[in-house]
Amino acid sequence: PLLFWETMICGAISRSVAQTVMHPANTMKTMLQNSKGPMVPAILELCKPSSFHRLTYGAGTNFLLSFPTGALNFSVLELVRKRLGAFVAERPNLEQRVQSFGFVLDFVSSSVSTITCSVVATPQMMITDNIMVGNYQNLPHAVK
Repeated sequence: PLLFWETMICGAISRSVAQTVMHPANTMKTMLQNSKGPMVPAILELCKPSSFHRLTYGAGTNFLLSFPTGALNFSVLELVRKRLGAFVAERPNLEQRVQSFGFVLDFVSSSVSTITCSVVATPQMMITDNIMVGNYQNLPHAVK
């Protein structure tokens, strides 16, 4: 098993890479959700190679701000899993039946992790989404 800080680093890197790879698709979704009237961009227009630069607006910010979100998500998930595992292991009557309710332990640990992660993820998404749609030019403009 990984140490706590190793889990944080792995989570930070994996979350940042995943969100950066998916950034163009997320930008497209955000632009389409925030467009109104005759200015609504067509999906086919956004998929053209000439539009790729526009779809990368905010990718650097997304990459950078995803680090704390990923670190928190993965570390809390693993911490809660370990604590719940130790709790079950200390109680023989639970340990014998863990196969029948193991999914509940996964659900609880994932839920606690996701809720905790939302504290960091929500401001990150607000900043990144506003850069995507052009409300801010970049991260320094967003935090002024």
